[in-house]
Amino acid sequence: MRALTDAAAGLVVDVVSTLLVVAILLLLLRRVMPGLGNALWGYYRRLLGWLFALPVRLIRWLIREAAGRRRSR
Repeated sequence: MRALTDAAAGLVVDVVSTLLVVAILLLLLRRVMPGLGNALWGYYRRLLGWLFALPVRLIRWLIREAAGRRRSR
């Protein structure tokens, strides 16, 4: 059980550190080349928004499916 916990913690640390390094590099790029850096920073922020919103949407959808209620479109 401890190995599984260590692996999950390592995965979380790896993902967070990767996102942080990419953010720092994009912020530096915004300083050096504002035209390209601002566009890439906007795309990165949009990607982060999707990464945080997607699990919430998936859980809501699974709850609706389990309860047998579907939203009509």
